[in-house]
Amino acid sequence: MTTRLPTHWRVGMGLAALLVATALLVAWLNLRGEEPLQPDPPGAAPADAATLARGAYLARAGNCAGCHTARGGSAYAGGRSITTPFGSVFAGNLTPDVSGLGSWTAAQFRRALWHGRAADGRLLVPAFPYTHYTRVTRADADALWAFLRSLPPVQQANQPHALRWPYKSQAALAVWRALYFRPGPGDDGLPPGASARLQRGAYLVNGLGHCSACHAPRGVLGGSGSLADSAGGSTLPGQRWLAPSLTDPAEIGMGRRDAAA
Repeated sequence: MTTRLPTHWRVGMGLAALLVATALLVAWLNLRGEEPLQPDPPGAAPADAATLARGAYLARAGNCAGCHTARGGSAYAGGRSITTPFGSVFAGNLTPDVSGLGSWTAAQFRRALWHGRAADGRLLVPAFPYTHYTRVTRADADALWAFLRSLPPVQQANQPHALRWPYKSQAALAVWRALYFRPGPGDDGLPPGASARLQRGAYLVNGLGHCSACHAPRGVLGGSGSLADSAGGSTLPGQRWLAPSLTDPAEIGMGRRDAAA
């Protein structure tokens, strides 16, 4: 004769099993695609002029200085506040000072771009658009790293984000990442046989340029759509500007512009 557990026990056990399964799924989604960090090779040769020039170009393409330079502050030294519906985030110091990227390795920098993790493995807030930077190639990531390492070091400690609970917790960031982040180059939606020029444009728009981060609407949890979904443009909460549509000819008329203009 078997004894049947009370209903509230069975319900509780079912809920506990569901929570465990959900936690395991979120953990798996947060770790997929990541490879173990490899140490930088000892005695690596300094970057040559061509690599530094390419890194500087990529930094401009990604507008890194736009977020990582406070008004009146040193270039790339961070400190700029960005208002979001969840509180304020403060851009980090990208200079090679120990208060910035000075103690980072190239592998840690690539992981930040591709997987949204800090040097210590903690999840970064998605105001840093790693959802787009995950498309950046290894060669471009290393060139960008070389350029940032060549900057004058600026001692300026990173300011903690002023986010409301629970948005600053690692658990909340992990759930957001599981919902909205897919690592890897992804699909640019280009037709078969697209020209090299078109492929290059899509790579910049969807990667370092992260155009849809501003020009596509965001959901209630801050997840952004794709550039194809940006017909209505978007506004940045707390800011007095509109990111217009890049596809609707009634707004900026991108399709009617001369490519040389």
